[in-house]
Amino acid sequence: MKQWKCGLAALLFVGTTAAMGASLTVGSTGDHVRVIIDTSKTMCGAACGWTKDPAQDPGRLAVLSTILLHDLLKIDPNKADLQDSFRVIPFRSVPWTSGSPPANNQAFRESRGMKPAERQQFLAKLQAIPIESMYTHYSSSIKRALEDLPSLTEVDHVATTRTILLITDGLPNREELDASYI
Repeated sequence: MKQWKCGLAALLFVGTTAAMGASLTVGSTGDHVRVIIDTSKTMCGAACGWTKDPAQDPGRLAVLSTILLHDLLKIDPNKADLQDSFRVIPFRSVPWTSGSPPANNQAFRESRGMKPAERQQFLAKLQAIPIESMYTHYSSSIKRALEDLPSLTEVDHVATTRTILLITDGLPNREELDASYI
């Protein structure tokens, strides 16, 4: 539990400083954020069928902190120049059975902006992410996030940021293999 609280505090700090930096030059940055959310059953515990350990995120603070980061950054995918993008990638619930990690083909939860209707749609998508995975694999989700971010050659402005944030409660099931793919 202590690890999770420290991780959440770090997330809030990173989110706050990123938003403060972005707010200094409103409209001049292109922020591209990919948030990877752990959907393993250890996050919600008995409520989703995990009885081995206490829940690490029973209140779904991972989703709440993702919403907070989104709102602090004031994502605007419709700017004329340097558009923003904000996508959430949930873990995939597939065992790692071969030499390579299972591909993460989970649907993105993508923000369409800050207008009330757009924000509500995004919130509903985040809150509907099922907590169903029995596995924790980082590498396939990180690879997917890297592939989805604009390439460095596409980013032609020094103020453009590319950020990947991993929200999890523990180590991957196959730590040594996962690390070799990141």
